[in-house]
Amino acid sequence: MKSQPVKTTLRIPADSIRPGMFISRLDVDWSETPFPSQGFVVKSEGIKSQLANYCRWVMVDLNRSDISSSMESLLGVTNGAVNSKNILKKNQNDMTTVKLAVLKRGEANYGPLDDYHEEAAKMRRLWSSTQSALSDFFRRTKTQLEVDTDGLIQVTAQFHEVILSNPNAALWFCHFESLQNPFLTHAWRSAVFAVMFARSLNLEFHKTETLCRALCYSTLGIFLIKDKVAFFKNTQEQQQKYLWEQTLKLVTRRMKDDRGVKTILGALHERHDGSGYPRNLKSGHVPYYARIASLAHYYALLLDPWTVAAPALTSTEASSHLYGLQDKNFHGELILEFIQCMGSYPTGSIVYLTDGGIAAVLEQKDKYRLHPKLVKVTDEEHRVYKKPQILDLNLKKSQLKGSIPRIQKHVDPSELKIDRNRLKLQIARAYKP
Repeated sequence: MKSQPVKTTLRIPADSIRPGMFISRLDVDWSETPFPSQGFVVKSEGIKSQLANYCRWVMVDLNRSDISSSMESLLGVTNGAVNSKNILKKNQNDMTTVKLAVLKRGEANYGPLDDYHEEAAKMRRLWSSTQSALSDFFRRTKTQLEVDTDGLIQVTAQFHEVILSNPNAALWFCHFESLQNPFLTHAWRSAVFAVMFARSLNLEFHKTETLCRALCYSTLGIFLIKDKVAFFKNTQEQQQKYLWEQTLKLVTRRMKDDRGVKTILGALHERHDGSGYPRNLKSGHVPYYARIASLAHYYALLLDPWTVAAPALTSTEASSHLYGLQDKNFHGELILEFIQCMGSYPTGSIVYLTDGGIAAVLEQKDKYRLHPKLVKVTDEEHRVYKKPQILDLNLKKSQLKGSIPRIQKHVDPSELKIDRNRLKLQIARAYKP
């Protein structure tokens, strides 16, 4: 009697995974998820809910998995052999319980998102006010030892309210409209990501407002840099550190006392493993809201770097990059929750459609992140429409008029025949929510 070949991979339900398993394949395309396409080791149970949002089944590579004795019965492993039928008979209550680090959540109840177009109208007016407030602040830094920030506080408070009401509206403007320079635009985009994340964790309103204000201020030091030619010759890492130093000098010495903002900015570049600066603090010693700010700031820089030497990543690539930094730069559980909150195609993502056209993500909802609402801006030859088309990928077939294209993948800037920034400008001109 021939012996049965030993299985090295096993298909299991996504909600049945356990820490130590190596996930080698999914039942959906890797590009539709934030997970690295080369496979990955499950580091905590927190990823179970993440995977379940994207797929039903996964393939576990047993040779690359760290299978404990308590996991063997779950997988049907006996002396290296696998009984694939056993896995489906096991009840989830039989699985190993793993003690997880607690992710802090609040008790705020923000409810459903407000109307997109109403919040977009507010954001359009606010964007103009922001430009004026920043110009006024810049003038004051030249003449006042203590800078009056009342104008900035007012616009950041309004900005915070729009983000909480409808993050999609705020993110669209931060993606396709620019402030006086890329550093300020980056700061406000970081604030959107941070408040979106804080909202998903139900964190308290007044604390998320402080978080928003801290990140909006995070690059104000650009106003103090006199020799900008020398500054721009530096690497992105050198620019970050010098700009942070100038910002902290401005905030701590010349702006009205705001202890919460100063605390967050002071720890903005600290890292979970103690590799950050200025004090090499480890995660347990970094204030919680500073950790959220740091993660949002880092993510925004991956999507839209300050220098041409650093390539811009798509949101999927950025999420995969973050995934590899679990319990290194950032707390693992915090990264998993953040990736889930952002989704594969955040508002503002530029994507190819299956019909060859190019579209921008206009709006996404928590339960339908892979089927967002789009603004289609070009035809298959990449010619910009005079009047853009609105496509809702979440509509049922009965509601559709004819066939509707689907998202194929993110637009790779290197594949475009026109400059990425020019395309963003064309999208902004083609569609104003």
